[in-house]
Amino acid sequence: MKVKQFVLLALVSIDTLLMAQEFPLGIRAQALGGGAVACGREAESLFDNPALLADFPGSTLTIFYTNPFGIKELRLSSFSASTRYARFAAGAAFVDFGQPLYRDQRYHLAMARSFLPAQRLVLGVSGTMRRLRISGYGDDSALLLNFGTQLRLSESLRLGSALTNLLDATIGQQQERLPRSAALGLAYSPTTNLTLQMEVYQQNDFSEEWRLGLEVNPVSPLLLRFGVGTDPDRLTGGFALRVFKVSLQFAAFSHTDLGWTEQFAVTLMSR
Repeated sequence: MKVKQFVLLALVSIDTLLMAQEFPLGIRAQALGGGAVACGREAESLFDNPALLADFPGSTLTIFYTNPFGIKELRLSSFSASTRYARFAAGAAFVDFGQPLYRDQRYHLAMARSFLPAQRLVLGVSGTMRRLRISGYGDDSALLLNFGTQLRLSESLRLGSALTNLLDATIGQQQERLPRSAALGLAYSPTTNLTLQMEVYQQNDFSEEWRLGLEVNPVSPLLLRFGVGTDPDRLTGGFALRVFKVSLQFAAFSHTDLGWTEQFAVTLMSR
């Protein structure tokens, strides 16, 4: 057996048995140390917190692609879309991970609504249908329910939270429990050109992760992003370059054992 095939099967086995090795989603979040639960910019925000869909006007569409840790057999791609009307926002996404031997697909639907005077409180809910298929073992699916909030404390300060897999969904013949997580974060924007995001995240019984990200707008079409995270320790970075209504995005993050992962995305915006 080739070394690359052996590595692939080993990774698949780990993911199948533990179900806790969640792959990273959301190119902005990954560039900011993994955390973006308090503030979003486009449709991929529904992965972190469905309430963030009400955070931006108009409609957006994001196409995303990466090969985690440089292993092409572990291809990860997604399509995300969102729209907003008055106090309501909606989003949908499709995520595809793996190759013919092992495929993990997810279908997301999300809604958000603003409340209170000046729309300071936003509540969001999303449903995720996860389908897992392993060659020689068959396939199975599960439905996950997720919930998120955003509270706009002031013009410059926002508090966000998110809970995933509220129904404690399971998958497979062994009824393996899918991961559950909780996140709480702050986004502080002292000026329109600077946003600082801080977040604590915990999944199942693992140690909490601390995430810190900085987003800077040095010149009008360019956004620079930097971040750090713990458990595992990682450095992250990236940028977004907007040309008319198109945003070209790039992110990269390190893993202490597996090295660097580069991510690419294109976002179309109606405004």
